[in-house]
Amino acid sequence: MNKYIYLFAGGLAFAGFWMQMFAIPYAYVVFFVGTISMLFFRYKTTTESQDFRIRRLQRIQTLALCFLVAATYPMYINHNAYVVMVMIYAVIELFVLFRWPSNK
Repeated sequence: MNKYIYLFAGGLAFAGFWMQMFAIPYAYVVFFVGTISMLFFRYKTTTESQDFRIRRLQRIQTLALCFLVAATYPMYINHNAYVVMVMIYAVIELFVLFRWPSNK
């Protein structure tokens, strides 16, 4: 069930991003609701691991998500800087994806 909530929140953020690309009004609201939901979900599902690497990667993911939340303000003032923040988020998430330890 939690996976579907996170997917829905990510879908809202994705939809808000594309709505902003096509200059649909109030796209920043949809994006903001999606990113705040993702941040809340990430906070609630963070596991208390003994492994330092996993804790560090979880903190990095939370920081990346803060970039995504901060991208809402350039959307609100109708500035194109939100694209840079979304790209920073994507690069950090890609880094974490490859650094995450595999389950053996």
